[in-house]
Amino acid sequence: MQTETEYHRGPFRVGLCDVDPARNRIIYRGDATPLEPRVMDVLCALADSGGEVVSRDALIDRVWKIEHGADESLSRAISQLRKAFKLTGCCDELIETIPKRGYRLIPDVDFDVAADVPPGLVKRKDTAPLPAEPALVMPGWQVQLRKHWRVAMTGAVALIVVVAGMILTPGPGRQRGPARAVPERSVAVLPFVSMSSDVEDGYFADGLSEELLNTLSGIPDLKVPGRTATFAFKGKTPKFKEIGEVLGVAHVLEGSVRRSGDRIRISAQLISVEDGYNLWSESYDRHADDLLLVQDDIARRVASALNSHLPAGDAPLFDAGTQNSVAFSEYVKARQYLNNRGWGVARAISGFEAAIEADPEYARAYAGLAVAHTVSHTYLKSPKEIAWKRGETYARKATELDPRLAEPFAVLGGIALDQNRWEDALAYFERAESLDPKDPTAFLWHAQTLMELGYLAEATTTIEGGLSTDSGSAIINIVAGYIARMQGQLDAADAHFEAAIDAGMSYAVFDLGVTAFMRGDLIAAADMLAEAAVTLDTIAAEEKPALVDYYLAIMRRDASVDEAVAAFPTLASDDDFLTPSYLLAGESRNALEMIALDPDGDKDTFGKLWSDVDPGLRQDPYMKTLVADTGLLAFWRKHGWPDKCRASGDNSFTCD
Repeated sequence: MQTETEYHRGPFRVGLCDVDPARNRIIYRGDATPLEPRVMDVLCALADSGGEVVSRDALIDRVWKIEHGADESLSRAISQLRKAFKLTGCCDELIETIPKRGYRLIPDVDFDVAADVPPGLVKRKDTAPLPAEPALVMPGWQVQLRKHWRVAMTGAVALIVVVAGMILTPGPGRQRGPARAVPERSVAVLPFVSMSSDVEDGYFADGLSEELLNTLSGIPDLKVPGRTATFAFKGKTPKFKEIGEVLGVAHVLEGSVRRSGDRIRISAQLISVEDGYNLWSESYDRHADDLLLVQDDIARRVASALNSHLPAGDAPLFDAGTQNSVAFSEYVKARQYLNNRGWGVARAISGFEAAIEADPEYARAYAGLAVAHTVSHTYLKSPKEIAWKRGETYARKATELDPRLAEPFAVLGGIALDQNRWEDALAYFERAESLDPKDPTAFLWHAQTLMELGYLAEATTTIEGGLSTDSGSAIINIVAGYIARMQGQLDAADAHFEAAIDAGMSYAVFDLGVTAFMRGDLIAAADMLAEAAVTLDTIAAEEKPALVDYYLAIMRRDASVDEAVAAFPTLASDDDFLTPSYLLAGESRNALEMIALDPDGDKDTFGKLWSDVDPGLRQDPYMKTLVADTGLLAFWRKHGWPDKCRASGDNSFTCD
């Protein structure tokens, strides 16, 4: 077995990506994506193997040098590598999992590359590959389920546009509803196709499409489906009539983008979905500085072809928020990286900063930067206090430059919600909604706040506002499903969870599993709860039966959660795993104490106070202590009691 000094620590290339181990980063087309040191060590170990399979035991021994306890860390590292390389665009398929053996690197590795690395770090071409010894298949539930509450919510300023992949035909057992009356003044803006293989150009094309969509949706008499719904067709080739049926529109706008140096060619055409007739088409071959004029002209031509009522005067229909084409180009690319979350948040921060450098008065870029920093705690592990501070600073700068923007107020509301400043949060969300009644972000977070406070009826009305603006959004459907389930509307909840899955949030199968548990179908529940972990790639498929057994044991009360999880110390303090487990097991006091303890400090389980998964949760005496200590009780006394609680005597309350 090799020692640490035998690591290849010099630069090398994997596929089209350059790897700089000394600085823990991968580089593609000049853009660097950071990796955690251990994740980089795993990549180096796989690169040294010469394309051979490396067992999990060999990787653990090489990187962590311990016999037990690193199995989950390795799974996480493999997942992080896959996501990071896919994000860069240089390599979609990086690591192959060989069942019961281990992993191997798929792309070719080239060590004969040069890079700017510190002296003393030299290439080693003579390093022998790690032994491809058989992997020891270890039982267990090495899983950390993705956050279903605040991780979804803190990523929700613009997260509503992150998911795509709507299923274009009804799934098994589901039928399309009756034909809808389709307004003639309706158009779906499909993602424009990038005619370049450069991933940056792909993000640029997506950004132009989204900006056109936002512009057209601002025309009062024109129906325009949201980004989530239309971007579900990206990369697909359905018939126009099918698109019209799915989205409920009479027309589609499609096009392509080709960039070459400082020249840009945009082609667009407006098509009737009924007969495929081309109502309007145009090709623009312009200098990049004319990009904003092209966007405005396309929007006007589409609106005119559909006989929409345009604003009077000569004011541009398309408002980029800047007159600087470089700033706008950087902004639209950064927005797409932000939509994708993960390591894309780091790229988004760089992009928004580049837009601000080009135009220091660009309010929308400051707003995007506020979003990116606010969610950096979740995706980049930034300290939460720093993420809050930076998010607030840039949000206030954005409102100073343009008080009409809704997004910065949604950011400020999200930060206030994180800090249990509920009055401030509600005020910020209401301000955002008043500024932009079509902004689903404000509706989403507003509903989330009302839900956590226990005002479920109001939360229902508010989330319906978000659904009316973007019915295909996965995250909005997830929160709508939570609220419906808290009110005992299990069928409605499942419909929302299925919509979220259709929109690409496949791990929402976890929530279908919780509903199955509430219906008494424990076998189906256990299978779906475990399937969510496999879907998230937090456990291997062969580990699923063990996780199914875990859920069955606690749901049937054959074992307590602490007994079942004792063999897995990495899960013992994970509130995102333990809190739902305690609820499923009916261990009310443990669930409440875990919500109060909040080991990771993200408060993402707080809304589970209103869950009916455990019928005895709110009857436990600790419930009164928890709401008093968090200030929730004082809020209720001032603003009214939640749906499931009421005053009892002068100083107490009872809950259903």
